[in-house]
Amino acid sequence: MPEMTRNTSSKDNAFERNGRHNALGWLFFPAALFPFVALLTYDWRAIGILQTPAKTPVGNWIGPLGNYFAYYGYMSLGLAVWAVPLILVVLGVRLVTGRLTRLGRRELWLTLVLAAGACLLQLLQPHSPLIRQQIEALNIPAAGGVVGYLLVTRALSPLLSDFGASLVVLTALIAALVAAVGLPAFLGLFKGLFRWALGPALRKPAADMTEEERAALEAAQAAREEARREREAEKARVRAEKEAARAAKEAARRQQQEAARPEPPPAPAAPQPAPPRAPAARTDSATAVAVEEEAKGPYTLPPLSLLHPLSPSNADHSDVEEMSRRLIDTLKLFNVDAKLSYTVKGPVVTKYALLLAPGIRYSAVTNIADNIKGALHAKSLRIEAPIPGDECIGIEVPNRKPAGISFREIIESETWKSAKMELPLLFGKDASGRELVADLASMPHMLVAGATGQGKSVCLNSIICGLLMTRTPEQLKLIMVDPKSVEFTPYSNIPHLLVPVITDNRKVVFSLHWAVAEMEKRLKLFARNRVRNIYDYNHRKSIVQTDMFGESSGGDSADPRTIPYIVIIIDEVADLMMAAGKEVTPDISRLTAKARAAGIHLILATQRPDAKIITGTIKANIPGRVAFKTSQAIDSRTILDDAGAENLIGRGDMLFKGKDGILTRAQGAWISDEEIANITAFIEEHSSVQFDKHFATKLGRVKEATIDDPFAANEDDPDNQPRPEASPAAQRQLARASADADLFTKAIEVIINTNRASVSHFQRKLGIGYNHAAKLCDELEERGVVAPHSGAGPRTILLDQNQLEAILRGEDAAAMAAPSPEAPTEETPSADENAAFAEYDAPDADVETAAKPETPAEETL
Repeated sequence: MPEMTRNTSSKDNAFERNGRHNALGWLFFPAALFPFVALLTYDWRAIGILQTPAKTPVGNWIGPLGNYFAYYGYMSLGLAVWAVPLILVVLGVRLVTGRLTRLGRRELWLTLVLAAGACLLQLLQPHSPLIRQQIEALNIPAAGGVVGYLLVTRALSPLLSDFGASLVVLTALIAALVAAVGLPAFLGLFKGLFRWALGPALRKPAADMTEEERAALEAAQAAREEARREREAEKARVRAEKEAARAAKEAARRQQQEAARPEPPPAPAAPQPAPPRAPAARTDSATAVAVEEEAKGPYTLPPLSLLHPLSPSNADHSDVEEMSRRLIDTLKLFNVDAKLSYTVKGPVVTKYALLLAPGIRYSAVTNIADNIKGALHAKSLRIEAPIPGDECIGIEVPNRKPAGISFREIIESETWKSAKMELPLLFGKDASGRELVADLASMPHMLVAGATGQGKSVCLNSIICGLLMTRTPEQLKLIMVDPKSVEFTPYSNIPHLLVPVITDNRKVVFSLHWAVAEMEKRLKLFARNRVRNIYDYNHRKSIVQTDMFGESSGGDSADPRTIPYIVIIIDEVADLMMAAGKEVTPDISRLTAKARAAGIHLILATQRPDAKIITGTIKANIPGRVAFKTSQAIDSRTILDDAGAENLIGRGDMLFKGKDGILTRAQGAWISDEEIANITAFIEEHSSVQFDKHFATKLGRVKEATIDDPFAANEDDPDNQPRPEASPAAQRQLARASADADLFTKAIEVIINTNRASVSHFQRKLGIGYNHAAKLCDELEERGVVAPHSGAGPRTILLDQNQLEAILRGEDAAAMAAPSPEAPTEETPSADENAAFAEYDAPDADVETAAKPETPAEETL
C-alpha cells in the first residue's frame, strides 16, 4: 500500500511538473518575439552614446528598453545576436514537447554556439560586402561584436592567420552543436539532408524490385521501427526512474522540514503597520534628500547598497614606546633636550608630539631630520614645527602597515551625515583618524596636484561620487574637462553635466568664456533681486501679493526660483595652459576672483606642479590646495606655498590646505572602478542626460567652418586640410618682422618729407630708441637708400624723390636701381648746411654718446 501511494504521488508530481514545463514553454514564444522585434526596429541614432543629442522619440517598437537591448546585443555578439530569438523558440518547443525537463549542460553549450557564430562572422567580415554593408548600416564596429573582436582579431588571427582561425572556429562550432543537441540528432540531421538531396536519385522504383528485394526492404523497415520503439521504451523507463528518485528525495526533505519545524505559537500578534515616513528617525541626509527628490522629479539619489561592504582594516603602529625612547635618545645625541608629550595613532602615520626644553629652537630638530629618519628606520619623515595651536613639535612616522580607508566608511560616518554644506567634498581621514570633509562653496576653488600615480585621480573620483550621491541635477551642474579622454569617461551620461565631457582644448576655451558670461549674468540677476550670493538667492522669501480680483501678482516671473551650483573640473590643467595659456588665463583669473558669489567653482588638477603652469595669477584666489607626494621640495612650494609634500609616502597620502591656511595631513578614501560603475549605472538607469541645449549646440560648432564654402565637405581638397598652427616663437617673429616693415616705411616717408637721414633724426621724428634708429640706418644702407657714414653730419641720400616714392608703392625693382651719375646734386645738403644741422642736432649728442660710446661721431649727432 505505501508503495502504491508513492507511485501515485510520483506520477502526480511528474504530471504537475510537466504541466509547469508546458506552460513555461509557451511563454518562450512571446519572449522570443521581444528580441526579434527589438532587433528588427533598432535605431542607433536613439542611443545617447552614439549620437548627442539622441534622437527622440525612440523609433523602436519595444521602446528604449528594446533599443538598448539591441545596442548591447550588437556590441557583445555582433550579428550573431539574431540567433537569440531562434534559441528561445527551440527551447520553447522542447519544453512544450516534454523533451526538456530542466536546463542541463546541453543547453548551456548553446552559449558556446553563439560565441563561435560571432567569431565566424568576424572572420567573414573582410570577405563579405553584404556583412560590411550591414555593420555600416547598424553603426557597429565589428560583425562579431566584442566576443568576435577579442577572440579572432586580437587572438586567433595574429597567431594562426585567418585560415587557421577558421579551422579552430569551425571545430568549436561543430563541437558545441554536437554537445548541445547530441551526436545522434546531429548525425540524423545530416542523414536527413543527405536523403532529401540524393534520395530520389538513389532510390530504386518499386516496380523494378523483385519479390526478395521487396521482402528484405520491408523486413529492414520493420526492424528499424522495432529498434525505435525499444529506444523510446528505454528512455521512458529511465525517465520514470529519475522521476521516482527525485520524488523520493523531495518526500525525505519534506519529512526533515516537518520534523525540524517548531510548534506554532497559539496567537501570533499582528504586525504593526510601519508609517510611510519617519523623518525624525532617519539620520541619513542622503536618504532624506532622496525622499524629497522623489516628489520633485524622476531623479533618485544612489543608495549606499551600491558600494562594497566595509572590510575590517587595522594599522600596525609597531612598538610606540620603543620608537619614543629611540627618538628621545637620538635627540640627546645632538644636544636637543626634549620629552614626549603625547602620541596620536592614525591610520597611516603615528605622530609623536615632543615638548622642547626652554631655549631650544625648532630648527634644531628640523636640521637633523635625516638623522632622525635613519634612527627610526622610517621610509619617510615629516616634521611639523610647531603643531598648529600647540607649543609641541610633531614628528610623523609612517606605520609599518597602513589601514585602508574606503569611500563607504566616510560616507556612512556621522561627520558626513551631520555636515551642513552646500557642496561637500569627501577626502578621507586626517592623521588622527577623524573624517576630513570640506565645503567647496566656502573654499571656494581648489587646486589638486602631485606626481603621477600618487592618488590624484582617486581623489577626484571620490569628490565627484560624493557630490553625485548627495546632490541632484537641480542643485548641482558639472562641466568636466578631460584632455586624456579616459579619466571622466564613466560620467559621460549623468544628468548633472551641462555639456558632454570636453576633451578638446579649443572647446575648453569656449567653455570658460561661457562660464564668465554666466557669472556676469548671475551677478546681474542677484542685483535685480537684491541678494548678495547664490545661497541668499536660493533661500529668499517669495512675496506674493493678491490683487482685488484674487489673482496673485508676484515679482518677475522670468527669474527662476532657484539656480544650481556649477563646478568646473579640469583634470589636466598643464596641458590646457601649454596649448591655450593666453586665452584661458584671463578667464580663470576672473572666475577665481568673482565667481564665488555666483555659485561657480573651479577644481584644477595637474600632475606637473610647475611654476610656469600654476602661475601666481591662478593661485592668487585659490585657497584650497591638495598636494600629493612630489619629487622635490620646489614642487611642494609651488602647490602649497610650503614644503612637506616631498616627504609623503604616496598611495593617497596628501596634505590639505583649507581657507584657514593650516596644513592637514590626510589619507585619501579609496573608491574602486566597480563602485563608480555601480553609481553611474544607477543614475543612468533612473534619469537621462540633461544637457544645456544652447550651450551644447554652440560648443559642438567650435570645430565647424565659419565660412560657407560649397567645397568644405571635400576631405581630399588640400585647401580643407588642417594647417598646423604657428608656434608662439614663430608668431612673435612674424609680429616683429611686421613692426620692422612698418618702421622702414615710416623712415622712407621721413626722408621724403625732410630730405635728411641720420640716427638722431630718426629718433626724434619716429619716437624710437637709439638701437632701433641705428638698425634702421643699417637697413637703409643695405637697400641702397643712403650711403655709408663718412665723417660728421647726416648720411647722403642716394635715391631721388621718384625712386623713394616707388619704394613706398612697393616697386622695389625700380627703387633698387643704381642712381644715375647725372642725378641732381642740389638735393644733397652742402657742408655749411651740414654744419648748421650739426649745431641743431648738438643737444642729442650727449644722450646718444651715453647710450653707445663706441658710435662714430657722425652717428652721435
